[in-house]
Amino acid sequence: MPRLALVLTLVFLVPAWAHASVDQALGLASAGQRERARAVLDSLLAGGALQGGDRDRAVVQRALLAESGLDFETRAREALASEAGRAMAGRLHLELGHVAMARGDLGDALAAYRDARERGMDEEGSLWEGLALLALGDGVGARSALKRAAESGNAALRARARLATADAYRAAGDWDKAASMYESLGDDPANGWRSTALWHYGVCQEAQNRMPQARDAWSRLVALAPASREAPLARARLRATEDWETGSLELEAGTPEGRP
Repeated sequence: MPRLALVLTLVFLVPAWAHASVDQALGLASAGQRERARAVLDSLLAGGALQGGDRDRAVVQRALLAESGLDFETRAREALASEAGRAMAGRLHLELGHVAMARGDLGDALAAYRDARERGMDEEGSLWEGLALLALGDGVGARSALKRAAESGNAALRARARLATADAYRAAGDWDKAASMYESLGDDPANGWRSTALWHYGVCQEAQNRMPQARDAWSRLVALAPASREAPLARARLRATEDWETGSLELEAGTPEGRP
């Protein structure tokens, strides 16, 4: 085979990612091609060609693309020792909190969320700090953290913080404050947690034996979000009440939820 043909053959046999960069790996990850992005980063890191800031960036991004929680924890702690890792410490600590939360280590999760907040992710860190405190049974601490998150400029984060604050009041048995917050969230058509808020508003009213208000909330839930995960719960509670009127919600006949 002529030398030029051999060279061309070898070039085409080399994987495309062998000539890639950290930026190209980031582009693949952003496009949802996480497996290819991992392959690129693994190749770059294994090759030893990356130096300084480029290597630090690759280490951080490879941690964020970890296949498991344990893998992420190992890689994240390595990444935090680098300059690029320290620049992204808030994000890394937030993800470490999520991993700890998922395995039920609430104390570790709380510490990680506080680290995330102290390293620049104040709003999101405050939200998750509040959720961790709520899971730990510290309603007062949870409300304090969630209050910071509820002032966020991000509408979705703000609504999630308000919902969690209502949960904290409900867990403490303060039905009126909880109901007031749930009602406000349930009345907001732009709120992505509307069905959850309506369900819990009904629960709060039922706990105080205010069944007309509870049934009204659950009826609205079924009408507004029939496919939500709370809708079957609402239908069941409506059927269980004395004043349930068959067909009053115009449930679809022939569906599991619409069967009498």
